[in-house]
Amino acid sequence: DGHLGLKGTLLNNCGVIHNEYCRNTEALRDSTRALQLFELVYGKAHPHVAYPLDGLTLVRLHLGELDEALRTAERSLAVRESTFDADHPVLVESLILLGMVQRARGRMVDALRHGERAVAISEAKNNVELAWALGERAETLLAAARPAEAVADAERALTRLDERWSRGP
Repeated sequence: DGHLGLKGTLLNNCGVIHNEYCRNTEALRDSTRALQLFELVYGKAHPHVAYPLDGLTLVRLHLGELDEALRTAERSLAVRESTFDADHPVLVESLILLGMVQRARGRMVDALRHGERAVAISEAKNNVELAWALGERAETLLAAARPAEAVADAERALTRLDERWSRGP
């Protein structure tokens, strides 16, 4: 099991890297295989399964497969919510990705709802993901034709990054 878990983690990492470099076929292949291994090792409802689901969400989003991206993003959040409290920081990544997918689908109200929840959790828990949550919410606000609010969030995200990095990595 340890070998398969490690192999799943490495495949997930490869999928993320391929996705960053727009190697869509390789990203989809590795992310899908990572999910299969994680499900085999941990079971379909284990919170570790959310990591390859997040990777698959990004791949599907980049491929324009928005229905599949929505399905994997929703499943990632559901898996995490079944294990953790509603305000646990581990939910933030799933919420951000779900917001990104909803924004791509043109569902700004839903995207903002997820973005606002991600920001609220990050602020309450002083989570390192706050800058990312603010940045993604800023993009959604801009897409929703709310530029003043988008700029405010983007500036807060930059301030947060500066604060985090002034203390060192």
